[in-house]
Amino acid sequence: MLRGTVRVQVLDGDGNPAVGVPVVYVDPDGSVAGRVATDAAGSAEADVLPGASVTSVVGVENGFVMRSVLAVHPGDDITLANRFLLGPQTGSFTVNWAAHPSGDATFYFLVTPCGQRTVFATTDVAPMYVHCERESMDVLVVAWDIDGNPLGYLEDAAVPYSDGGSTTMPTDWQSTSSVSMAYSNIGPEITRISWSRSVPDILGLTTSRNGVPSGASLALAAGTLSKPTATHDSFIERDAATQTITQHVAGTVTTFGLDVGAILLPWLAEPTFDPATATIAVADTSSSSPPDLFTAHVIYLRDGVTRYEWTVFAPDAADIVLPAMPPEVGEVNPSAGDTTGALDIELFESDAVDGYDDVRADPYARSSPFDLTAVTGTTVRRSAASYAP
Repeated sequence: MLRGTVRVQVLDGDGNPAVGVPVVYVDPDGSVAGRVATDAAGSAEADVLPGASVTSVVGVENGFVMRSVLAVHPGDDITLANRFLLGPQTGSFTVNWAAHPSGDATFYFLVTPCGQRTVFATTDVAPMYVHCERESMDVLVVAWDIDGNPLGYLEDAAVPYSDGGSTTMPTDWQSTSSVSMAYSNIGPEITRISWSRSVPDILGLTTSRNGVPSGASLALAAGTLSKPTATHDSFIERDAATQTITQHVAGTVTTFGLDVGAILLPWLAEPTFDPATATIAVADTSSSSPPDLFTAHVIYLRDGVTRYEWTVFAPDAADIVLPAMPPEVGEVNPSAGDTTGALDIELFESDAVDGYDDVRADPYARSSPFDLTAVTGTTVRRSAASYAP
């Protein structure tokens, strides 16, 4: 096997280069192949053997945050960036509207490109953020009654934005439409299904319904809007495990169905973490093929004061031994006596990616639940389990 260069770029939550962050390169045999601080571009590089790991180590108040990508290969160019969805606030905008003429409105949803807000008045100051600010924006106001049923909506599709500016919505209340979801082939182990619909994307108008399956089926319906695109999230529960099916659908269709048994990933059992061996133990998933991505996220505490957070991206759902870090980056390796604060694991499968070789280049972005660029017809599946201390 030949060594080759792996480049890592570390970015902060706003997408800016993180300078001076140690990146540790560990060969498959556990030996440290390199320890390099990121430069002005947030980049570091070192030569490794195929199957090595890369880990960034960031010191934070009262602890450290580690992010590891396993099974890297020479030639990889990896980005480690858990970007904020919206970024820092850049301004605000006031929206005014007339009360719904029925007199039955208990609350309103105000929807801008920066998300949905619940309002108990007929005016609101909406915060705007760097990643969603628009020169011209679509604004919605939806009225809801005391039972959570939509009464109607107002829309202005081309509101010019300026920081500190304002607008008054049109007064022609329009009727919402009803969309239904029929679940079938539901296994007896499933205890509840929740369904949410977001229009036109995850930052748009979101309505939710949930229910307990009756036998092998469940029918849900929600008041919503008819738009070109929509995102459906089905949250399927079984004991302490959950699965999420995200479907990017045509927003003008009003009837949907989902064969639950056919679309589910393997269920994950509750994981465990042994600080003395730095091992996250994962039960057999009985999967015939590896997922696009397996993620483990553990928080451990030392002396009740120092907090360590470690996220690992891996090619398969198997036990993970955290890469051993050299002492120069800090006393970050778990040890006997540390206590587990939280532990989550997740399988990830998406029509939009081509396996782990595709995902590991930018694992946060490629597996983000807040994909605003997904193509209609794309399905994303997640199977997760947690350890509750």
